[in-house]
Amino acid sequence: MESWLFLALILVVALVGKNISLIIATGVVMLFKLLPFTSKWLPTIQAKGINWGVTVISVAILIPIATGQIGFKDLIKT
Repeated sequence: MESWLFLALILVVALVGKNISLIIATGVVMLFKLLPFTSKWLPTIQAKGINWGVTVISVAILIPIATGQIGFKDLIKT
């Protein structure tokens, strides 16, 4: 029960601060807690989540290079 209260408090703070990423993250974790079969996934997500997140952010950063929005010309200017 304490974990639900803690997550609810984090959700309230995220809502007040209008932090969409934290709102989504808290909502997903609360949803995972509601579903009985996901309790086995939580340790895996905890262990690997940072690496997955860094990978997603890296992909987002590399997309402008792949689409041609950023090229060597821009790199030289920088």
